[in-house]
Amino acid sequence: MIKTTIVGYGKTQTKLMEHYMDRLEKYLPLYYPNISWQFLDVRLKEGTSKKYNENLKSKVLVYNPNIVFVELSLEELNTNNATFVSLDTYENELDNLINEIKSSNNRTGLNGCMPIPILITPIPMKESKEDRGCSNSRISQYTYRAKTVSAKHDCPIIDLFSIMRKQPQYEEQFINEEGTALNEKGVDLLYDIVFIELTRLINYQGVLKDRFIS
Repeated sequence: MIKTTIVGYGKTQTKLMEHYMDRLEKYLPLYYPNISWQFLDVRLKEGTSKKYNENLKSKVLVYNPNIVFVELSLEELNTNNATFVSLDTYENELDNLINEIKSSNNRTGLNGCMPIPILITPIPMKESKEDRGCSNSRISQYTYRAKTVSAKHDCPIIDLFSIMRKQPQYEEQFINEEGTALNEKGVDLLYDIVFIELTRLINYQGVLKDRFIS
């Protein structure tokens, strides 16, 4: 059986509810039984692009992944946080991150031995009158920069920010009470989108397609 490794790379999250990586591990083998799947959920306390870059080789690439979901958080978009970064810095960090992932050799023979990074944008937030140091207007600007990096590297991106904003009453439907993370229905939505994205990368036999060589 062909071994395929999927890594979810992002900020530490509460384990009070099932994560999309948990669901992939449960259901993807049922749809593609010809593959020996390995699912790794790599979490960092600080969910910033800088920390993602610093820990990429030791915590992600060491597993020779075939697919890496990079979950972008709101942490470095908030001016009240010491981790806040400018738009240009954000774009440069993401550019370096995607370049490093695509430049590594996973020695699996799939997709020319090149891992496929998939960016997941930050979610929209519940805005309030109190100053949170962030807004959906700012998130939109940073999302645009992430999409710019995606286009430059021919890298798939899940624009969760825009997808959620198009849903009726998205704040009540998909965002938790604190207003900055997904609730259970939000996780359901993310899992569905991630699963669809994966079906675009895997053929009917369950083999990872040669998506691009660059």
